[in-house]
Amino acid sequence: MTNLTKLFGGAIEAPTPESFLDISTVRQVPDNQEVFADQNPTNQSIIFELLEANDEVYNDEIARFHFNQIAEDNEADEGSSNIEELINIDSNELPNFNGHHIQAYYVQGTQIIQPRKQEWTPTKLHIYLLIFRLPEVTTDLIITWQVPSELNDNVDFSVIRNQVDQLAKSLVIKDWSLFQ
Repeated sequence: MTNLTKLFGGAIEAPTPESFLDISTVRQVPDNQEVFADQNPTNQSIIFELLEANDEVYNDEIARFHFNQIAEDNEADEGSSNIEELINIDSNELPNFNGHHIQAYYVQGTQIIQPRKQEWTPTKLHIYLLIFRLPEVTTDLIITWQVPSELNDNVDFSVIRNQVDQLAKSLVIKDWSLFQ
């Protein structure tokens, strides 16, 4: 089950799983992010992030750029980031962006990260990434769903993939003035 969640003061709406808690209720989150974490012991998280579009990166390199940036932010082990699937999403599959020129990408991959506490073992993260390049407002909307392997042995990753697909199709920008 999912909730339709208002993001960035209601300017964007997107479905999020009911079990995911808005992290801003327990700690400070940067203004350009909305962060949700599963209340169940899965350590899954979803991050919605607004970034200024890097005009030096084009086409599917946008997806690779952001995936690699996440690896850097996660302090992933060098050489451990692996893109397993990269899809250019046809704008016809995104009815809520009708009338707006966008580029959209789906990336699925893995990264090995070192935990913050040295006594913990490295963690394999499954990364599900949606990138919406919004050239009208020179913004990249990045949605990152992170699933650590160690706590998700019984997770059906096809279910997560379906949820990510549904998120892409259901995402709505209600107020484009957010980007001004």
